[in-house]
Amino acid sequence: MGVSRIPRRLLATAAALTAVTIWPAVANAERVCWPGVEVPPVEIPAVTIPAKEIPAKEITVPTVSGGCVGDHCWTVPAIPAISIPAITIPAITIPAFTVPAHKVPGRCFDNETTDAPPPEKTSVRVRNYQQVDSQFSLALSVVYWRQTGKSSQVPDSSAEGFAEATASGSTRNQYVRAYVRTDGTFVPGHWIRATSGGRPTCSIISCKAKAHG
Repeated sequence: MGVSRIPRRLLATAAALTAVTIWPAVANAERVCWPGVEVPPVEIPAVTIPAKEIPAKEITVPTVSGGCVGDHCWTVPAIPAISIPAITIPAITIPAFTVPAHKVPGRCFDNETTDAPPPEKTSVRVRNYQQVDSQFSLALSVVYWRQTGKSSQVPDSSAEGFAEATASGSTRNQYVRAYVRTDGTFVPGHWIRATSGGRPTCSIISCKAKAHG
């Protein structure tokens, strides 16, 4: 009878040690979830780029004197001034267009099985879009952002660049909201590497501990 009790005690001790060993890993595991959101359709108004006239210009080429090497001399003929006529670039009207509605899918990640950055280490870009794209149009983009409301501020984890590394090995951690260029081109949201110009996303993202078990 005493012999039969020893294995049970050893088994209980082994089970307790195993639980203590495994528990911290399970307790520290975290599941982060990016929410889905419906982005409504947006009508972008027509835009007219006014005509521009480039005035005529005359370019004078400076004269170059000749020279001599021993008994050999030469002269450089004068080059007449070059006249560039005035050029008028006509006005361009970009017709109104509609950005169709779309859905940003929700996604969840376990931080121990993916390299995806957790929401608290990401941000949504809210200013200095000219640094991202020199053709960025503030006026047209504001129209889009106002009509889409908070939905345009929700980062899309399925967008281009998410969790990818730059050439230097840094993770692309900032979501650039969809915007519109001066020529009416619509640029979808995407991810870049940035340390400023944004605001934290964790306040609008579900950051929760992974369930035990």
